[in-house]
Amino acid sequence: MLSHNANTAKAGRQTRPAYVLQAYKASQKIQLKGIRHHSPVSEPPHINKMHASFFTARLVALAAIVLVVSAKAKRLDLLPADCTRQVTVKAGDTCDKISAEYGVSTYQLAAVNKDIVTPDCSNLFAGQNLCIAVKDQDCKVTHVVKAGETCKSVADKAGASYITLLANNPNVGSDCAKLYPGEVLCTAKQIYVNTA
Repeated sequence: MLSHNANTAKAGRQTRPAYVLQAYKASQKIQLKGIRHHSPVSEPPHINKMHASFFTARLVALAAIVLVVSAKAKRLDLLPADCTRQVTVKAGDTCDKISAEYGVSTYQLAAVNKDIVTPDCSNLFAGQNLCIAVKDQDCKVTHVVKAGETCKSVADKAGASYITLLANNPNVGSDCAKLYPGEVLCTAKQIYVNTA
């Protein structure tokens, strides 16, 4: 094991171990209590630098907290004014998982949050607030697509017309070529999507 002096020389800088600093502080306190010592005691220069760095670190942490709170407030402002249902994203959530859990179509979730969520839904994070429905456009009749299903088979199973299914789920394309397993479709018999 290297001695303190060998460690100090190896590091290329002069540092003092914690016990030396503690002894220095203790001796200064003893001197303060004595009658002979009347001048104020200042800490060694490296202690003052340490206090300054701790202060700077706390200041940076406080600024980061302010930025996060401010960013969350901005995201809340992005929710539609006519939002009727909201959710808070949990760790591991995806747009399809949220859609399945809360009974909204993948398209509805994306359309309502177009100013918050990217088209590929890659920017979700835990604690994020999302609107899942707006007034008069809340399709609560949904179906999670399974492998091998088509828009026609889903529409037939739900008793909805193929045209209505496509109108409520424009993200699948006019020929239903963009349909994928795990996607959540609105299978209502009436049209909820307002594309105007």
